[in-house]
Amino acid sequence: MILKIFFIIWFILIVTYLLRNAIFSMLPNTPSTPLDFLMSDEDLSEYEKACREFAQKERELIDLEDLDSHLKQISKQTRRNKDGSFDRRSQNGKLLNHNLPLMPKKLSEAKKEVWLKQRHLDKYLHFYDDKKSSWISHHSFNFAFHRSFWTAILFVYGYHQSGVEQASLLIWFSVLIFFTLKIWFSRKLHDLIELEEDKHNLRAYLPQI
Repeated sequence: MILKIFFIIWFILIVTYLLRNAIFSMLPNTPSTPLDFLMSDEDLSEYEKACREFAQKERELIDLEDLDSHLKQISKQTRRNKDGSFDRRSQNGKLLNHNLPLMPKKLSEAKKEVWLKQRHLDKYLHFYDDKKSSWISHHSFNFAFHRSFWTAILFVYGYHQSGVEQASLLIWFSVLIFFTLKIWFSRKLHDLIELEEDKHNLRAYLPQI
């Protein structure tokens, strides 16, 4: 039973290791230094486009909200018919009958557009940190896997040499050492990257949220 649990855990870790490295190797412009976490010229161009599109949709929403407020203000001063519509004999009545019922849908669609553009823009605002986190996660996983794998081999040997009780300790120790090493190396890489960020003042080149 213990040996079965061991093989399940390490099968998952090995498959994860192989998949992560395969995916990472297929990524274009794989970063090797903190400078590589910055946006490329193409990314910057897309970011500027995203900024313009967000600003445009935001202005359109503000204009619609102003129009909605203006129409509601006019409606207070315009006569209504018994069916709730506005007096069609006045210019304001015609304007209100045509536009006011459409405003809730227009406002809802405009808010959704702003939200979608904001989400798209957020991708660029967090571009550097997302790329850095992905890089740290990848290398810390590999570091921990390479070193804890030999502990796992030791477990197999210990299982046959020491018996079930000692083997059960080794299986949990091999898993514990994997996660401990991953966390430790993640922090180590994070600290090293922060030193490089300070050295090159990288944060000054990032989009401001």
